[in-house]
Amino acid sequence: MSSQDRRTKAFQERVTLILNILKAARMEGEDITLNELLSLVGLERYKDMLKDYLEYPPRIAITLMLEDEGWRDIVRLLAKTHVNKY
Repeated sequence: MSSQDRRTKAFQERVTLILNILKAARMEGEDITLNELLSLVGLERYKDMLKDYLEYPPRIAITLMLEDEGWRDIVRLLAKTHVNKY
């Protein structure tokens, strides 16, 4: 697998992850942490990737991700898509 393919796959994985968090947060509300939400929706395998955000409610965690260069573009893209869908 080429490095471009790996980057594309990693980007797609993050897109799917953030989309799932946005959808689950909409259903579960803000009374739980991202850590709890990931457990509830079966996404525990991403806890290490999101370790800096686990203590926050999901929407706060996503807002903080906007300051992280590794997450910024993905969060912006999906926030627009998610907001427009609902």
